[in-house]
Amino acid sequence: MNLEKMKLNELLEEVAKRGFISTRKELIIDKTYKFARKLRPFKIGIVSDTHIGSTCQQITFLHEAYRIMGAEGVKKVLHAGDLVEGNGKQFKGQMYEMFLHGADAMVDYTVKNYPQFKGITTYIIGGSHDYSFYKEDGTDVLKRVAEKRPDIKYLGMFGAYLQIGRISTYLMHGSGGVA
Repeated sequence: MNLEKMKLNELLEEVAKRGFISTRKELIIDKTYKFARKLRPFKIGIVSDTHIGSTCQQITFLHEAYRIMGAEGVKKVLHAGDLVEGNGKQFKGQMYEMFLHGADAMVDYTVKNYPQFKGITTYIIGGSHDYSFYKEDGTDVLKRVAEKRPDIKYLGMFGAYLQIGRISTYLMHGSGGVA
């Protein structure tokens, strides 16, 4: 039996026959988002790999970056993935570099501590660390953060196409390297 060539419904039936319960969840990847824009100059902020929950996170610098972006008139910030540190299973010893453990703790801390400045909206995609929770137990921590913070918009996992007026771009989080 070649599981790789099975259709989704056949695969789910086979999983059920083997005694597992499976549900299908939509994972948003590569969706296109259109931003309305008048024909005038604009600024966009970009951040990535904040790794909230890591002992190496730089939350003070992140707040300062948002303060500077606000002072510069930035209204939209793009976050290119790895918002949170993940479930601690990305690499050997990662658990010892974390001060938060579990999806609930990551969501709660991020909602409370991620920069929030009037007039700035952050658009996020997921990276491999964010995806680790989804992969392990099906929870999408970024979606949960965005549901609790109206200034954060979730665009999906790993990448999203953005169209700002006539400018098209692809926001992505590369695997195994820099976003």
